Amino acid sequence: MASLPTFLKTDYFLTAAECNAESELALSTLVRHIIESATEHANRLNVGYSRLAETGIAWVLSRMALEMKRMPKVNERFSLETRVTGIDRHSSDRLFKITDADGQLLGMARTVWVALDIVNRKLADLSMLKELAAIAAPYSPACAPPKRLRMQKEPDESKEISVWYSDLDINRHLTTTRYIDFMVSAFDMEWHDRNRISRLDVVFMRETLPGGSVTLATTALSDHEVQLDISQNGEAHVLGQFTYEPRQ
Repeated sequence: MASLPTFLKTDYFLTAAECNAESELALSTLVRHIIESATEHANRLNVGYSRLAETGIAWVLSRMALEMKRMPKVNERFSLETRVTGIDRHSSDRLFKITDADGQLLGMARTVWVALDIVNRKLADLSMLKELAAIAAPYSPACAPPKRLRMQKEPDESKEISVWYSDLDINRHLTTTRYIDFMVSAFDMEWHDRNRISRLDVVFMRETLPGGSVTLATTALSDHEVQLDISQNGEAHVLGQFTYEPRQ
């Protein structure tokens, strides 16, 4: 087997267009970078979309955890590095490291990906992907694994959010980053001025199709944790949890 790239590092320059109202990298944009870097690394390993599509399966992001010491600021250069840290029959783990221009650690992320049979919608066997097994290895420092969240039965408040054409991806489903935008927008600017999100946990459970709306339910779990459940017709689609702290 030819030498395989054990990791992929991508450099970025943060423009104002990718910032939020705090002049820092928007959370949904960071999530997009994470997904795109995982996709590119998979392509370079020859285990990307095209390879899997030949056998009728596709990668699906199942869970994500993201821990940030701080977000990159406008006009700042930063890097994102990804590597495969584990693989079993049905899932693959990835670790991501976010650093500033001097190599100082800004944050870490961890994702769990599964392969789904496109026809029967069941989990596919990953044992055929020898390339992943060949490079998968533990890495330190590590990010705590994504939490296994459950939908809250008695939320503090909820609201309906319409799903528009502009919210869809190439699969004609609600795109992953829009879920993050919905969660972030559950809190007003004054809340974000006072607090910063230090950790994000997300569980992706069902696809959201175009038309109609989704319900965003918010539940305070403690004075520094809040759960955000996105559902449709009573079925959980995406569950998220923010851990936050006062801005310095």
